[in-house]
Amino acid sequence: MFAALASGERPEGMEGLLQLRARVAPGPDEDPVEAFRASGRQLLGVFSDPDFADGTYATPIGERSGDFVIQMRITETLIHGWDLAQATGQTPAFPEAIAEQTLATMRLTLADRPRDPRGFGMEQPVPADAPAIDRLAGFVGRSV
Repeated sequence: MFAALASGERPEGMEGLLQLRARVAPGPDEDPVEAFRASGRQLLGVFSDPDFADGTYATPIGERSGDFVIQMRITETLIHGWDLAQATGQTPAFPEAIAEQTLATMRLTLADRPRDPRGFGMEQPVPADAPAIDRLAGFVGRSV
């Protein structure tokens, strides 16, 4: 869905977003791994446009800058990647610097916002010396 939004699609309201999600989701006969990789390649192409960061794009939370959309996608990848690693008994393998930068950005983004378990839950305790990806997960409400 991010690739379609970043490519300039402008769905109308939540109903439009739900229709877009249904349209771009992999079908039952499609390989979900290849669909994810194809979406990543499309995003890389869109994000590589030097003018992308200065544009404005529709997102599930309203119109946002290209910079915000890029950070939003990085955050989604890290947090849900952490979720998948935990669910499958693996250790998340994300670059420490990217996870650290994303944690700093999320601390600023969520500083004065109420937490909602449907999105970002209450911060959970994580040791200060834990990897940045674990501290990010704890910050957005995951039990580490």
